Amino acid sequence: MEESGSRRRLIRGFGDDVLLRIFAHLTLRSLAQCAVVCKYWNKLIESSSLLWRTMYTKNYKTLKATVGLTFMSKIAKLSLPRSNNETVTDWKSRAVQEEQCAQLLSGSISIQPWKAHRGRVNCCRMMMDYIASGSSDRKIRIWSSKSRHYMEEYTLPTSAAIVDLDFDTNKILGIAGAELYIWRRDGKRRLLRQMGGHNQRLYSMCHVDPEVSVGCEDGAIRIFDLYGGGCSSIIRQHTEAVTGVGVNADLHLLASCSRDGTVKLCDSFSGEKVASLSSKSSLAEAHCLQVISDGLNKLVVGTASGHLHCWDMRWF
Repeated sequence: MEESGSRRRLIRGFGDDVLLRIFAHLTLRSLAQCAVVCKYWNKLIESSSLLWRTMYTKNYKTLKATVGLTFMSKIAKLSLPRSNNETVTDWKSRAVQEEQCAQLLSGSISIQPWKAHRGRVNCCRMMMDYIASGSSDRKIRIWSSKSRHYMEEYTLPTSAAIVDLDFDTNKILGIAGAELYIWRRDGKRRLLRQMGGHNQRLYSMCHVDPEVSVGCEDGAIRIFDLYGGGCSSIIRQHTEAVTGVGVNADLHLLASCSRDGTVKLCDSFSGEKVASLSSKSSLAEAHCLQVISDGLNKLVVGTASGHLHCWDMRWF
């Protein structure tokens, strides 16, 4: 206890102003590492608008010297819109997004392909250093991104192909045919639960405990209770199959896209419609959807025409 108290006094001994000046000289990666040292540093870093504004300005000058004006003009087109009253989140998001855009435009790319399944790989998810893949061979495998060897394997009890999946430290979720399957990751890898009963083919899913949202062939989104084992609600937003669903837990929004070319937002609690999204270019048949949280709050939809459409979910 005495040692932890001494460390605490040492960490706080510099004062907020001195610490912020030190943090301002770091890279974004180093700043992120400092944010997990202790709660005091985390709160100081997360709440300082001046720090993130300084990081953005410094980063801009560095990137301008590194990638040149041509790349910076491209980055400016991809950046967040400016407002008169920038918040901490705005400056933080701007600094991080600028760094990410620069890496995409000028960074090196390392491609490491490997043979994962005998059949077609229909879906994949990544969490920390683990990758989950689902295939038409009825198998879900959990891989190490470092060794590229699979450590766990789960097999469907039917001949249907896995079309979408999700996983966390305790369980694996996958959809195939008209059924939702849940496996327990406790070493025994046993099938914990199988849910269906609506006779509709499933195309997409999104898992936010304690619920799973699945996109169905009839244009509806069915919400399943993971622990109760049944369908708790049905949200009807589309006229054709729902090919993508995603939840922004911070904004309480459920997003969905469909083969009918529509993208919808509804309240994730009540199911009430919030918005029907459109783009400057006409939306073709929507094939996939991704909700990006972590302060960015973006919604990205891919269509059959080869276009990507992106919206800021904070506008709704």
